[in-house]
Amino acid sequence: MAAREAEEGVAMRAVLLRLIDTTVSAFNLAFLTVTETAAALQRHLLLTRKYQNKSLIISQE
Repeated sequence: MAAREAEEGVAMRAVLLRLIDTTVSAFNLAFLTVTETAAALQRHLLLTRKYQNKSLIISQE
């Protein structure tokens, strides 16, 4: 009986480790997605401002 409980404990630990690994991977993917989206938005805003300023300078000349 003790051997069976030990075996179940090992199986439970393996499942738990797999669950933790999956959760961490999902979090990392979500974090990467948010970070990349924020960086893309920042690049877009920077380029938009750059071209707005350029057209403003040209129109003032």
